[in-house]
Amino acid sequence: MSQRNVYEAKCTICNQIAIVPFKPTPGKPVYCKTCFAKRLTNQPIRTNTSNNFEPKQAWARRRK
Repeated sequence: MSQRNVYEAKCTICNQIAIVPFKPTPGKPVYCKTCFAKRLTNQPIRTNTSNNFEPKQAWARRRK
């Protein structure tokens, strides 16, 4: 069996110790399970608000 490396880091939101499966990078946020789950449920749904978007031409490349 392979053994996964786990790291301890301080949660960006609640400052509790979080066990993560990646090496934390300085300057990037780390979240504990609770805060990560809260962030997932609170994320807004992204919609395209641009008025000049034409779905028919979104896939096509124009060559000149």
